Amino acid sequence: MNPTLHLTPHGHLQWAEEPDAMPLAEALSERLSAAFAQGTGRGLLHLGAAEATTALPQLWAFWRDFAVRYVTGLTATPEGGTIAIAAPDAVSLETLCLDAPPMKGAEYLSADTLLAFWSEIESALNICSRIPLPRPARRTASHRRSRPGRRGSSGRFSLVVPRHAG
Repeated sequence: MNPTLHLTPHGHLQWAEEPDAMPLAEALSERLSAAFAQGTGRGLLHLGAAEATTALPQLWAFWRDFAVRYVTGLTATPEGGTIAIAAPDAVSLETLCLDAPPMKGAEYLSADTLLAFWSEIESALNICSRIPLPRPARRTASHRRSRPGRRGSSGRFSLVVPRHAG
């Protein structure tokens, strides 16, 4: 059985396993399964951030490319600035719907559905940003170096995009 995504009649993106779905590498499948187990927003955020350069089958690449739009807007947000990523306009969303690959439930894909997924990515990011990050170990005076123009951590959430071997 291979993982895939379906759209339900209610416009939900659902993880599924099917024998005829394009296979994914085991490690990739495990990462995606763990992310989507936390919700559609977390799964899409993972696709757009952590799997941005991963070679994926057409269906997964479609959803990744959608999520990359959000992550790209996020990376353009200045540090300490308010995170407000504008959703794609109606024409862009309709074009995405028309360009969607074959998938179960494709007839339920609409601009409104994509906007709902955009909001889910945003909610997932907001949840992640409220999770306290561990503080780094204190450095001794001999390890400190002066760095002009750089200040200590602001304590704000940073999105780290790990690189995974395809």
